[in-house]
Amino acid sequence: EKEGTITINNPGAINIENNADYFYAAGIYTGKGNIIINNDNDPAHAVKIRGSVGGTDTTFIVNWTGIKTSGGEVNIKGLADIYSDGAWSIGSAPGVISIGGGSIVSNNYESIDAYGGGTVSVNTIGSGDALTAGTNDLVVKGNIKTQGSWVGAGSGGTINLGFTTDKSEFIGLSNRAVTNAGVKVGAVNMFLQNGATWINQDGWKNGD
Repeated sequence: EKEGTITINNPGAINIENNADYFYAAGIYTGKGNIIINNDNDPAHAVKIRGSVGGTDTTFIVNWTGIKTSGGEVNIKGLADIYSDGAWSIGSAPGVISIGGGSIVSNNYESIDAYGGGTVSVNTIGSGDALTAGTNDLVVKGNIKTQGSWVGAGSGGTINLGFTTDKSEFIGLSNRAVTNAGVKVGAVNMFLQNGATWINQDGWKNGD
């Protein structure tokens, strides 16, 4: 296995749909390489991702992820529009996922999960003490979590989110997980300003 980079420049609208028969699937996935999409902040040019696993058989629906890494990096410079039904919209375990802003929505499941040393950053710039917020709209619906539910559970990740406009909102819980031994796992860094809203409820589902 060799590491490589796929770069897509000025793509206009991107629509990705992946409906798999069973087990695992993602709209965008990398296990080692890098995927860079140099789109812009026009909502018409957002990277739109939809999909599911199993069709009418819901046994494996949870194994769908809009963007998933188990290493490597996915970097969407502009906006994304991700919707998942009963599954993650973004999962990094490990690896790095960076998105300029947009909409990340999971119906009746966690929207963002980072664990195994993974990092998810949306509408933020930099890291650590140098972390700053971007200026794009950001909507996240569904809980966010820094500990895996299955493989890799117990090893934390980092989630950075910037809600910095009056059109930005977060509906869900921010779960910095705690192990059975009482150890805090991972980190969540969130900017909430300029009229952005956070409805602190357990998850989101269609009809809320």
